[in-house]
Amino acid sequence: MDFKVLDESKVDTKRAPEDGVYIYGLFVEGCRWDERKEALDESAPKVLYTEMKMIHIQPKNKADIDYGHSYCCPVYK
Repeated sequence: MDFKVLDESKVDTKRAPEDGVYIYGLFVEGCRWDERKEALDESAPKVLYTEMKMIHIQPKNKADIDYGHSYCCPVYK
């Protein structure tokens, strides 16, 4: 699986994607999503958890995935 963090103002998230799924409702611990950098960044002082933006999970062949933009971390329910 590969992923892309979405700018919800540019994507019609009310309709299902052609391939994959949209996920939301995740929180990140000890960091935050920076809109300008489009990457994880330091969290604000005294803020432990922040809500993550919507993510598009896309099925891909393992050989086609570019891991250079990824940060491997667990997801807990």
